[in-house]
Amino acid sequence: MAELLEDFPAGPLDLYRRKASFDWKQMKLFLFGEEEIRHSHHIWQVLRRYPEFQPIQTPLDFDAERHLAFKQAAIIRHHQAEMYAIQYDTKFNAFSDYAPAALVKMGLGIKIFTGILEKLGSERHRGIIQEIRQGKVSGCFAMTEIGHGTNVKGMKTSATYLSESEEFELHTPDFLAAKCWAGNLGNVATHAIVYAQLYVSGVHHGLHVFVVPIRDPETLQPFPGVTVGDMGEKIGLNGIDNGFLLFSHYRIPRAYLLNDTGDVTEEGRYVTPYQNESQRFGASLLALSASRVWVTAQSDAYGGCALTTALRYSAVRRQFAPSEGEQEVAILEYQTQQLKADFALHQPQCATDKSDQNQPSYEQISRKLVSPQQYRLLPHLAAAYMLKVFTRYLNDVFEQMIGQPRSASISLLAVEVHVVTCAAKPLSGWLMRDAIQSCREACGGHGYLKGAGLGAWRANQDAALTYEGENWVLVQQTSNFLLKIWPQIRAGTIIESPLGSVDFLNEWQEILRARFEATTVQELCRPAGILRMFQWRACYLLQQTAQALEGRLEGGQTKFWARSDSQVFAAKDLAVAFSEHFLLRKFLDKVASCSDGGLRPVLLRVFALYGLFSLEKSLGLLYQGGFAQGAAPGQLIQRGVLELCAQLKDEAVALVDVIAPPDAVLNSTLGASDGRVYGRLEQALFGSPYGAGRPTWWADIVGWKQFGLQAKL
Repeated sequence: MAELLEDFPAGPLDLYRRKASFDWKQMKLFLFGEEEIRHSHHIWQVLRRYPEFQPIQTPLDFDAERHLAFKQAAIIRHHQAEMYAIQYDTKFNAFSDYAPAALVKMGLGIKIFTGILEKLGSERHRGIIQEIRQGKVSGCFAMTEIGHGTNVKGMKTSATYLSESEEFELHTPDFLAAKCWAGNLGNVATHAIVYAQLYVSGVHHGLHVFVVPIRDPETLQPFPGVTVGDMGEKIGLNGIDNGFLLFSHYRIPRAYLLNDTGDVTEEGRYVTPYQNESQRFGASLLALSASRVWVTAQSDAYGGCALTTALRYSAVRRQFAPSEGEQEVAILEYQTQQLKADFALHQPQCATDKSDQNQPSYEQISRKLVSPQQYRLLPHLAAAYMLKVFTRYLNDVFEQMIGQPRSASISLLAVEVHVVTCAAKPLSGWLMRDAIQSCREACGGHGYLKGAGLGAWRANQDAALTYEGENWVLVQQTSNFLLKIWPQIRAGTIIESPLGSVDFLNEWQEILRARFEATTVQELCRPAGILRMFQWRACYLLQQTAQALEGRLEGGQTKFWARSDSQVFAAKDLAVAFSEHFLLRKFLDKVASCSDGGLRPVLLRVFALYGLFSLEKSLGLLYQGGFAQGAAPGQLIQRGVLELCAQLKDEAVALVDVIAPPDAVLNSTLGASDGRVYGRLEQALFGSPYGAGRPTWWADIVGWKQFGLQAKL
């Protein structure tokens, strides 16, 4: 492994690397394993040989960005055979850092597309799967419509069975029914996974899934009856060709219906293995869990890059010295404004002022202060570590589930995976959205430069808040499930789930009797105590949300409006609380498997920091439910957050070294591993075509008076 985990180049970051209490190489091996590290290194080494994967020197226009992403995806596909044995999440993590748009194109066009065919299709669809894997055709996923996104059942695209020809006729009744936002659809997809309302002999059977040829693979011209176009320029991820799609009485063979959840026989008879439409519809949506695992990991990848950049920059950037002649202090160390003010207030007014000789020194003040830079960044770093572990766990679970024959146990597992991912995807998106924004602000003006990379990560990650399920709507899948099982739990039925995510609810009465007991930060940071507080929060919110819902129903509201009006401060927070508890539990399970005594203390502090940081944002709830009383609990939690930040400050650079991609992949003027921020910044500014000299339109500046003399419109 020595050749894969080389020492970082000497530079300004050496000071903080020496301060770390653990070996970053051992931490990387523990978190990711030798196989993932080796395979990621191999992928990066393969891709860096191509000019398409070199840093972009000049901005690309819209079409060029699309073209580059396609070429990157094609190169990755060219090496597909040699990378076939590499576990998907390893490939995903390596590609997401290097070429995010190409990754999305590959993920949608191959992984998600074939995954749905395998999960919802049958033997008759194996040929299309092989064509996708061989690169003969390319796919996309077309579910969302212009007029309906979150309300899946309200979609209007129809598929009417024609028994005389054994075909389905796909039709888009109006523009609102046009499929939209499908990645790969705008330029390259030859086939689409299409969700459409099924009609057989005049009877409506609900939303079903079809695999539909939309373009000629040889010419890329759409087939007659198909209209396809591009959604246009977006905030970010413009390498992805999101498109729209309309059908005009377009016919496809009967076999193109994905028939795992429902089928139409040659005689035109509808059949389904499910007893009711709700079960069938739910099963058809369970296949989407894979994409949510993928989006969860993608958010974490963007956040990890941003945190690497911001923390390395914070360790190098120096501002303010206590007195002339002394070195300025790294902004990771102190409170930028308050330190300057406090130190000035404590300085003697003149050299002969004897009364001030006992005032605290600069060093004494700085040791007592906890930097907002630490508070702004380190809790987000803890969140990124939580997600690094959690996304790999989810991917392992999903990979084990895929391809398994239908059974009662697999069905239960699929439901739980759906419940977990419907909250994990929004949680990861919100966590990393806040992390990236905080990183951007923490890097000041230099963080606003495009070359820092923070703007691109922020724009790209922003999409994760919406695609594969709008977050505020998606979490309702999780809260609805918890509310559904609550009456059983309250009645004393023991609930057991394959992953164990809900098992703690069986102890809800004992959990809700718990009260805040810690009197010191050390007691507060005990893992069992932190988990108990998260269990209490989830149980309390479940009880309160159920009571609120029941009250609205008893008050005459319909079930629809009662659920809708129970989201804010109730059901949404319930789903997040449930997800955070499971996130922390799986991280603690990972730590329990660590045999390296040098790593465990750091990981437990990371665990505690994320836990307390999250609980601090829920202090009102802890008091509202009677878990905490008086000022002491809130003050202790806040003190715990600050002390953990101070304890992890010296570990921060090593912690980001563990999760950072290679410099060529990170491609940030502020975040390179050598810490030479100012040299790279100087090179970027003077090497830019806009950095020096006058603009080509300099004459207009000199002759500015000519403008506005005569309006021409």
